[in-house]
Amino acid sequence: MQRELSDAYDVEKRLFYLQMEWDPYYREIVSAQEMTYQLYTAMSFGINGFVGYKYSAYWNQFSALEVNLKSYYGDTEFMWYTEQALNEVKKIDHIYLQFADDWQGIMFFEGSENTMTTDRANDHLEAGDALPSYAGLKSLTATQDTLVGIMKDGDGRDGYMLTNQSCSLDRLTDRVRVEFHNASRAMLLDRGEVRTVDLNSGVLEADIAPGQGLFVIPLA
Repeated sequence: MQRELSDAYDVEKRLFYLQMEWDPYYREIVSAQEMTYQLYTAMSFGINGFVGYKYSAYWNQFSALEVNLKSYYGDTEFMWYTEQALNEVKKIDHIYLQFADDWQGIMFFEGSENTMTTDRANDHLEAGDALPSYAGLKSLTATQDTLVGIMKDGDGRDGYMLTNQSCSLDRLTDRVRVEFHNASRAMLLDRGEVRTVDLNSGVLEADIAPGQGLFVIPLA
């Protein structure tokens, strides 16, 4: 809904990230993985900025900023979690932002090792939110619930943000197998690092750590 509203009113698409306990429904962040979970999940929806209490940044400024939150939050554990997460994303934002504005939609895949029958990640999606299929994505299987955000760059290349939707505190790695149409290689944006890998018949196999996202750009 937020994505639709921001598109309708032509406003910046930003996430106000959870950072501290406000009432019984929100608890304090206790790990960097909880911060990266919020950031990468939002990026699946083509978000182009983050906002926090006393701190915000536009993406087009973000790469030029030194993320030093000590003056805002003090020398606290949360400050270090936030700094670590934002610095990680800052390393790859210049590539991600080439795709974010042309967001195509999301797809959701249930994990083979998730035995929960309620409160799964897709329970919070409204009817019609997810795409039933996408031309460039032939198949995907995963061990944990996986959200896939799909977007395009100015040259028409597809980009996929794959996020591990298991609770980051459970420390469950998501093992994914993705088959793309007409791809022999893929550029991966993984935990702040960029690398290119060869695909076997269009298939990528990868592990997505707890609280993490993997941005994939298939290449012919």
